[in-house]
Amino acid sequence: MNKAKVISAVLAAAMLTSVVAISASAYDKAGKSFGVCGEFNGWADDVVMTESNGVYTAEVKIDSVQQEWLEKELLSDGTPTGKYGLQFKVRGVGSWDDSWGQYEQDQDRTYNSQTNCLVEGLEAGKPVTIKVTFDTTKMDAAKIAEGGDVDPADEYLFWGVTYEVVKEEAPAAKTESKTEESQPASTPATESKTETTPATGDATSAAALVGVVLASLGAAVVMTKKASSKE
Repeated sequence: MNKAKVISAVLAAAMLTSVVAISASAYDKAGKSFGVCGEFNGWADDVVMTESNGVYTAEVKIDSVQQEWLEKELLSDGTPTGKYGLQFKVRGVGSWDDSWGQYEQDQDRTYNSQTNCLVEGLEAGKPVTIKVTFDTTKMDAAKIAEGGDVDPADEYLFWGVTYEVVKEEAPAAKTESKTEESQPASTPATESKTETTPATGDATSAAALVGVVLASLGAAVVMTKKASSKE
């Protein structure tokens, strides 16, 4: 019995050591920051992400999309995909030691994936804002859909990167709305006054004309009387 207890204790210790070893292999985020890096910044300067409950986000604001960015074909682990667009990845700020891209089924990874994330459908010359999300609380949707068991300690190999285009161009509608609202409310009244002005002028002219006619008649009567008295 004592030997059985000793063996059980040894096995339990071995199992515990194995669990600790597995846990220690998990990616440690402590003290690390993450950023978005891509064609828009020459794959150099990171747009630093902010964290909330294990979810990192950043807004990439681009004043004008460059045509050359859209002409580069996306490669998946070196293989052409026939897809074009703005390419980017999430990485540890300032280092390519740790990065995350699109899920590669053949390599079974997003961690240090050799397939960049791709934003399709952008137009050259237009401004755009892209919201990038890096979720370290769950695996990439493509990996989840594929199925299969993954040790929790290895889930960092499948953390997913997603994006959302939140603004594509400067809002023209607001400018039009302001133009319409800025029209003075007194315009109709001004037009009304303008319309009544000719009527006032006509009345004055008519009165003057009557005065001239009466004066002419009076002068004619006087002249007639003078003519009569001479005779």
